[in-house]
Amino acid sequence: MSGRRGTFNVVHAASTHGTDRFDEHLVIVPDSGTGDLASIAGTGRVVVEEDGTHRLLLDYTLDG
Repeated sequence: MSGRRGTFNVVHAASTHGTDRFDEHLVIVPDSGTGDLASIAGTGRVVVEEDGTHRLLLDYTLDG
């Protein structure tokens, strides 16, 4: 986010069956951004790597 400061909230849900994940939903909560991230909007997904590391991948926009 290029050195911008602030916070935002996300909502995430997914269904799983064993190691399979499906029906995943991740969205940045509208109007939840603060500071430099006040205008953030978008969606995303969680990627779980083989070593168990969880990464949040966002597709977002920021005004300004």
